[in-house]
Amino acid sequence: MVRAGLPAAHAGIHAGPIVERDGDVYGSTVNMASRIANHAPAGTILVSDSVVETCVEHHGRFEPLGAVTIRGLVEPLQLNRLRPMAVSDGS
Repeated sequence: MVRAGLPAAHAGIHAGPIVERDGDVYGSTVNMASRIANHAPAGTILVSDSVVETCVEHHGRFEPLGAVTIRGLVEPLQLNRLRPMAVSDGS
């Protein structure tokens, strides 16, 4: 859904070590998350298998999409789509 003329957001998430400096984060984990986001269509959150493995209690929320070629990696990376949570209508 587009609100206030803004495009739908997309995101990529990867799990691993980061370097934090002056309120910013850096490192290969951040770079990988950015590269995963490049594969995410508008309105979609894509995650790596390392995120799925970390979120064991939420495995049912992830839909495997298959392997994609990621710049800087020799082997393709398995990506998963995070399914939206059901939203209560408040009744």
